[in-house]
Amino acid sequence: MTTHRSLFLASSLSLLLLSILASGSTAQTWTSESIRNRLLQKHAMLDFLPSSLNSNAATATISLLRSRTLSASRVDQTYALACLYFDTNKVNNKYADYYYYEDEIPEWTVSWNLEDVASSSSSSSSSWNYCNWYGVTCNEDNNLVTGLDLKDNDLSGQVPPELALLGESLQILNVGDNVILYASNDYRWFASLTELTELWFGYTCWEAEGVPSDLSLLTKLEKFDCAFSYWTKGPLRGEAFDGLQNLKYIDISKNEYDHAVGNRSVPPQLRALPNLIQLYMVETTFTNARNQVKDLNLRWVEELSSIVELWIDGVQLHHSPLPNSLPSSLKSLSVQGCGLTGSLEKLATIDLNRAWLSGNLFSGPIPTNWEFDCSDDSPCLLFLEGNTDLTGSFPIQFCESYWEVLGGDAEQCNGSCCSCVGLDCGNFEESGAYPIFPTLPPVTTPPPPPAPVGFCFSSDTKVQHREKGSIRMDQLQIGDYVMTNNNNNANQYEPIYSFGHFHHDTEADFLQIQTTTTTTTTTTTTTTTTTTTTTTTTQNENGVLELTPNHLLFTAPGKTVPASALSVGDDVLLASGKLESITSIRTVTKQGIYAPYTPSGTIITNGIVSSSFATIETDSKSSYVSLNKGQYTLPLLTYHRLGLIYESPHRMLCRHLTTTSRWNNNNNNNNCASLETYNSEGMSHWVEGPSRAYQWVLQQNVVVGGILLIGIVGLWAVFVILEWMLLLHPIIIIITVGGALWLFFFWRRQTYYYCRIQNKTAA
Repeated sequence: MTTHRSLFLASSLSLLLLSILASGSTAQTWTSESIRNRLLQKHAMLDFLPSSLNSNAATATISLLRSRTLSASRVDQTYALACLYFDTNKVNNKYADYYYYEDEIPEWTVSWNLEDVASSSSSSSSSWNYCNWYGVTCNEDNNLVTGLDLKDNDLSGQVPPELALLGESLQILNVGDNVILYASNDYRWFASLTELTELWFGYTCWEAEGVPSDLSLLTKLEKFDCAFSYWTKGPLRGEAFDGLQNLKYIDISKNEYDHAVGNRSVPPQLRALPNLIQLYMVETTFTNARNQVKDLNLRWVEELSSIVELWIDGVQLHHSPLPNSLPSSLKSLSVQGCGLTGSLEKLATIDLNRAWLSGNLFSGPIPTNWEFDCSDDSPCLLFLEGNTDLTGSFPIQFCESYWEVLGGDAEQCNGSCCSCVGLDCGNFEESGAYPIFPTLPPVTTPPPPPAPVGFCFSSDTKVQHREKGSIRMDQLQIGDYVMTNNNNNANQYEPIYSFGHFHHDTEADFLQIQTTTTTTTTTTTTTTTTTTTTTTTTQNENGVLELTPNHLLFTAPGKTVPASALSVGDDVLLASGKLESITSIRTVTKQGIYAPYTPSGTIITNGIVSSSFATIETDSKSSYVSLNKGQYTLPLLTYHRLGLIYESPHRMLCRHLTTTSRWNNNNNNNNCASLETYNSEGMSHWVEGPSRAYQWVLQQNVVVGGILLIGIVGLWAVFVILEWMLLLHPIIIIITVGGALWLFFFWRRQTYYYCRIQNKTAA
């Protein structure tokens, strides 16, 4: 009887599961109650989900989907994405305080704005469809989620296990470079991701003791990246790679794994992966039970039968030679600073295309029969500098190959065709004592752009000239009146009194920002100091703006951010006063750099409101001044305000001392040009020296830097007050100065009489 009852219950459960699965693809019209019941049912089925619903996510799902006709799978997936949003958007976790200290945890860089949906009774006609949300890719046939790419989007909080509800269709999950995104050491939900082929969470706070065996639940996995995460300080478990026969790409760089003994540091299950093409272990360390770093050897490399690219820079391989045989498939090898010994003869037996061998202990002659697999379409790369025990020079056949870079020490390059020699190759610090990892990013990743040159616009950027209309930036000169945007978000014409940067020939990298529309109509306004006529002008020509990454743009009235902090989907402020979304951002290199200064510190460029100023730190993502190398931010002092304060003496000098009258709207006045001088790169001397001084101040510790910065800003505030007074009516200036003098002489007189009384009393 018991057996029959068990069989009956099992068959009933199977029928229930089959009915649920079948209902997932059948469209139906949903009510609030049916959506809630569906979600409760899914929570009850999956034991790793909480017993209760995520209230915010459930409310948003109901608001989005109520009265709509669609499949149950789409209800599940809408709820899963809503859980991800509410659990990772500006949410604290145990790592947030370490990274942000007293700063506020940021919101998603590009937001889905589901808070508005959760707080309203209905949703717009387009917002309900997650296929239109940032980072979401859908199957065109059934509109189920196939890709989720939220890399570098300021996710915080904790990854919700409800992502398992995406499992029937999700193929790519990329949440890398979200430095405080946490995931707890419970990955049972991996088992539901039956279609996942790519998992990227490098540079996050995903947590586990080493690489957990739950990774093997992702049976279709092809690409896996946990570099510089908290999947560390535990074993690199072999069972984690059991059954992952499709795995092609692994990145476990900058992590630490323990209990390393000989070949077992790299488990046999990993070495036996039949399709592994790319393996990255840059600066990965292996420790023994006493937490001591363990030297490895490279014998395990012989077993990587399909490997094409192997990067293990900085892994401690001290006094270990190259393995007896290397895989014939190997094309790219990077082993900088590993302490490898022995000859290079074994490398001559394979057809390498790229090799980073700097900073090792190789010895003996450079093989005369060494050849690289080079072609016009696939040029070769070799760095060999820092191997002081090598003898001889590069073989003559090297000069007959196609090289991207060929670098070595002076002896190796003697009489050959080297691209760089020694420290000039950039693989070592100037002391020559420590290799820089890696020399170049992996072949599949584009190299980083060069550092920006100053703060400026490209020559193709256009402004609105008062008399000439739309003109290019390289046609401007001091004294020209151009359209700007004042503190009241009203457009006006102001003179250019200086250029922070001005050079026709200097080449620089610019961010090319494309907005939604191609044209924007704006209307000028009038003030007591600007034009008295109302003019309609066309702005935002071609919808493209080009500026250096640290230059400031307005994203709302009174709010500036560096261009490098913007992403696709972010809004920028237009001259019309409206906000418009960015549709694309890319890096371009162009000749000519220009940074015009106006009295308000603003300028309309291609229809977008830009600041005249930039962040002092070229790599800063914040618009606020920071101290101690970016560790402490001053919440009330932005770089835009700092630029206005600093330029106050310069503006006064141009406005009052070099002209016979104030700036006006009737005549161009370029007398300020007599004050302008530039260095060889086109940077104004008004900017060069103070910028270096500010950079030095901001690099000091918080106490010294804070005192110096407060003192400098306080001193310059005197100029700001004086500038403001000079803009007022002369009678007010006379009264103010007269009052100050009267107070001074009154104080002197009182002090004089007080001293006389004291002297008489003493007598």
